[in-house]
Amino acid sequence: MLTRGFLPLLGLALQLFSHAAAVPTTTNSLYGGLESRQFTFDERAAVGPLSWDGTTLKIAGQPFFLQSFELHPFRLPVRDLWRDPLQKLKAAGFNTVSIYTHWGSVMSRPEASSVTFKSPGNDLARFLEICKDVGIFVILRPGPYINAESNGGGFPGWVSNLNTQTRISTPEFRAAWEPYMKAISQTAAPFQAKLGGDGKLDTSGGTLIAVQVENEFTQNAPMEAYFNEVIDVYRQNGITVPTTFNALGGRKDYSNNNKLDLWGADSYPQGFDCSNPDKWNGLGRNYTYLSDNRPSNPRFVPEFQAGSFDPWGGPGYEQCSKLISPQFVRVFDKNLFSQGVKLLSHYMGFGGTSWGNFAFGGTVYTSYDYAAPIDEKRIKREKVGEYNVLGQFLQSFPEFASSSAVANATNLGAVDQSAAIQVTRMTSAQQGSGSWYIVRNDNVKSTATVTYKLSVQVAGKPLVIPRTGTMTLNGRDSTIISIDKPLDTLRAKISYSTADISFVGKIGNRDVVVAHADVGKNLELQLAPVQGQKLAVNSGADQVKSQTLPTGELVINWTAAEAPRYVSVGGDGQGPSVLLVLAPSSYAQRSRSIATASAGSLDEILGTGDRILVGGNAYHIANGTVRGDTLQLYGQLSDASTIEVFAPPAVKQVSFNGEKLGGLQTTDLGVLRGSIGGPSTEAKSWQPPALTGWKAQDSLPEIKPDYVPNAAEWIDASLTSTPNSWFKNATTGGKVLFAASYGFYSSGNILWRGSFNVSQNQVPSALELNMIGGDFFAASVYLNGRYLGFLEDSGKGTGSANASLSIPKEAVQVGKQNVVTIIQDDLGLEESGSTVSVKGSLPREQIKQPRGILGFRLVGGPGSESVSWKVAGNLGGGSYPDQVRGILNEGGLAAERGGWHLPGFDYSKWAAADPAKGFTGPGVQFYRTSVDLNVPAGHDLPLSFVFDGEQAKMPESDYRALLFVNGWQFGRRLARFGPQTRFPVPPGIINPRGRNEIGLAVWSLKSGAKVNLKLAVEGRFKGDVDYQTNNPTYQQVRGK
Repeated sequence: MLTRGFLPLLGLALQLFSHAAAVPTTTNSLYGGLESRQFTFDERAAVGPLSWDGTTLKIAGQPFFLQSFELHPFRLPVRDLWRDPLQKLKAAGFNTVSIYTHWGSVMSRPEASSVTFKSPGNDLARFLEICKDVGIFVILRPGPYINAESNGGGFPGWVSNLNTQTRISTPEFRAAWEPYMKAISQTAAPFQAKLGGDGKLDTSGGTLIAVQVENEFTQNAPMEAYFNEVIDVYRQNGITVPTTFNALGGRKDYSNNNKLDLWGADSYPQGFDCSNPDKWNGLGRNYTYLSDNRPSNPRFVPEFQAGSFDPWGGPGYEQCSKLISPQFVRVFDKNLFSQGVKLLSHYMGFGGTSWGNFAFGGTVYTSYDYAAPIDEKRIKREKVGEYNVLGQFLQSFPEFASSSAVANATNLGAVDQSAAIQVTRMTSAQQGSGSWYIVRNDNVKSTATVTYKLSVQVAGKPLVIPRTGTMTLNGRDSTIISIDKPLDTLRAKISYSTADISFVGKIGNRDVVVAHADVGKNLELQLAPVQGQKLAVNSGADQVKSQTLPTGELVINWTAAEAPRYVSVGGDGQGPSVLLVLAPSSYAQRSRSIATASAGSLDEILGTGDRILVGGNAYHIANGTVRGDTLQLYGQLSDASTIEVFAPPAVKQVSFNGEKLGGLQTTDLGVLRGSIGGPSTEAKSWQPPALTGWKAQDSLPEIKPDYVPNAAEWIDASLTSTPNSWFKNATTGGKVLFAASYGFYSSGNILWRGSFNVSQNQVPSALELNMIGGDFFAASVYLNGRYLGFLEDSGKGTGSANASLSIPKEAVQVGKQNVVTIIQDDLGLEESGSTVSVKGSLPREQIKQPRGILGFRLVGGPGSESVSWKVAGNLGGGSYPDQVRGILNEGGLAAERGGWHLPGFDYSKWAAADPAKGFTGPGVQFYRTSVDLNVPAGHDLPLSFVFDGEQAKMPESDYRALLFVNGWQFGRRLARFGPQTRFPVPPGIINPRGRNEIGLAVWSLKSGAKVNLKLAVEGRFKGDVDYQTNNPTYQQVRGK
């Protein structure tokens, strides 16, 4: 995922490639540092179970369209709960999941021995096992650099101490990343899909089908040498599936690399301005450039926009969901289809949470909802239905995987159009298959409705459709007109349909077709008989208008209504038939296609072959299995629901989560229809209890006169040199005051303690301070317990702040030791960005930007070199004690170092204090309470903690808060910037049926703070989800 450092480049790329022309692909002279050279691709058309040519991807020899979504396991640190969003997205027609892993959370120190997958969010083996169970392919993207709006872009904080430039080939850098990539490879290798001896797909080990090399990475000689080393480490450690690369959109980096298997480039055509969600960009890029750059593999977009990030101070993710709306999916995804993209991964499918210190604060806050199809609370957004329609189209037209555009133009074939339209004609390389016309407004920004007719090729002859009336294209919409689709049982063909077809297939002894459109559209479908066959409407004639042409074709006209129309067509009223379900778009968006092939088979994963279709209004159908005469469905219900099933005649009964459908009947057309109740009365009315019984403790004891630093927590900050060239800018009396230099890599809060003596003639009048902590960081400064002031970055991109703080004379202790105490936070280490040459030193890399003090001067006082420093961060630094929650869960607050946030910590002797009443003045208070929950059994009620009564952004408020739930840091609120006030916490972190220990750290920079925290229910679903609680106690973590 690209972010701020690349946005200007993306804009340039959009300009360069919006009308891309064919360019030579045999040489590369575009990038500095890489010689122009002749280039010939390896004859590598098959790796592992995958094979390909320039237009088609195959698995086990079968063409398939890779329809993928992105999900980051580390952003949902509850192992078994991964199954829920995976199933929801598979149910929407996706066949692949793309995942990042995070080097910084897996390898906490430079030593190879620190690599661990113990933290639930890092349990790669368990995730791959669940993907195998769900039946979904996996693309693994471990980096080493990932970006992902994550802390360090995936790099561990200790990388800033390396005596080498990063992301190039040097022995020092390879020694840093290789243990991580080796462990990832060896963990993933047993889960690779492979070809069996019979040439069929073998997923008995797992469903991993590809691994990515690096991410959005520019190309020069030392960078490419490193790139190739990553591939070598994969191959040396058991990875046999293809390697892939995701270039920054519009660029061609590594498209000529002959060690790489599959090359692609990302695309975010709508941008990220959620403040103006109704403003659309054009379609932008012509994706033919992908083939121009890499003609040896099909067009591949490893990241395509399915949402948007939202920064501190942003409008919030609901605005982003309007920006990347259902209409966006209809237009932009179908545009990719029309341009021959065959490998398409959507960023994100489920965003999750940047809990702890996983976020890179320069771009995102705690929520990584991303306006994704499945929101942070695991609740489906409306646009899931649009992806479902597209997924079922790909399942129903597997021949589309071999298609290519044969014509594309404004007004191609258009007749009597009221405004310009863009039309692409697609045909398939598979013999006997049909074709498709993909139609959208020529001006995709327009909200105007267009009427038109279209001249198409039907059975090899031109035909203007529809025969009656015109077609209607709403603004910001697109349609796929399917031509000459053969039917299996009736043996006739669908000559054309002016309605989109989401499902067509053989079910039992007949064909079933779902043709859908928005309510009110006039539509037409024509069936063409085989020789000697007479087609007639057997049932449902009163639902449509039909006519038989002299040449035998049956033409059916109807207007899309709120409820579907069911029309049965047969040959002379006897033998095989086709059931036409002429439905509104909403019906197709909610329907679920279930492959009946055995689990783990190619047909089951792709949703092809024999299938059962489930319609109605059930919220979520995760899967279904036929046992005897019963179709057993599993999933969730948001309300009482009607379910209808199109199944073979042998299916007589239907159950949902083990409960039989009520009033089950078989209609005259052989459709099973019944009903089932929704959430129980208890679940509908259940409310969480109020959070009461709070107690509090001062979490800034370091400013007290009698405070003595604990040697186990405080490190002497006495280094005078570092390989990090950012030190060249420091004016700190020759002392290195970077947290990472002393083993604190986790981000979060950092505390600095500077000690100095003052003589009678060296009484300082001010403290000049230059601190660096990344965008939106803050710091509070005290001298001998006296508050001097604060610094705060306003998010302008510098990540630093300066202040000259006056020192009252009475605050100085002449002839004694004086102590300056600084508490700062760090909202995440920098991602990769600029690299600036520094004379006599390593380049100054943005990704190595430190966290700490760049400048310190006592005006009129002793020199900076006379100040001795100590620093405290998360307990243990890289050798942290909490192996379950991991290195990124904690920072350096006294409460965190002391384990006050952990379940089982004894706070019984603390004074009662209500955060809603709060405190005045600067300081840090840590509040604790507990709450018992009893969510009704058999139900899933997503819960959020809410900062009640607060506006999203409170410019006059300066408090910052951290929320801990059973020891996990699951919320960071910056009241001044916002916008997040609701913090979802998944089951497994919160215990829906048991005790929960809640901690709240509130840091006021100046004015004090009042925080009214409550629990809220975000949804009510019948049907529980898989999860396990894994919340180690204080005694288990700290051994006390």
